[in-house]
Amino acid sequence: MNTIDGTIHAVANVLATSVLIDERLRDIEIIEFSHSMTTINQHVRPDVILPPEDIAEWFKGHADSISNKISTDKNDAWKTQILNQIQDQDLRRMVLTAMFSISVCDYELKDEECEFLKLAVSLWKINLPHVTDMERMVG
Repeated sequence: MNTIDGTIHAVANVLATSVLIDERLRDIEIIEFSHSMTTINQHVRPDVILPPEDIAEWFKGHADSISNKISTDKNDAWKTQILNQIQDQDLRRMVLTAMFSISVCDYELKDEECEFLKLAVSLWKINLPHVTDMERMVG
């Protein structure tokens, strides 16, 4: 994902954190990450669409580093930093919807996932996604 701007990288960091925060790497979460990245990419940069292979490669290349940062981020400073990199309110809503989708796609909402969602809601001053937000991300 070298060909695009920092906004997509910021989104990818947040969504990859949503996948990795519970220390369980599930295929369904990676699929949801890729789907969400594609959807958000089409919204943010419709002129530069990333192939699924590039999204998967980015995740593989950054997963260990993100996992390390998660494990050493005891006061949420790093999570706060990556969340604050996303400034646009519409994009924040899309990212929060994607975070929620990633967190529940395995039919379990772990404490770590819930805390990350709460941090985003608190920092961004928005509510958890409504069903219509979820439909927009899928459709």
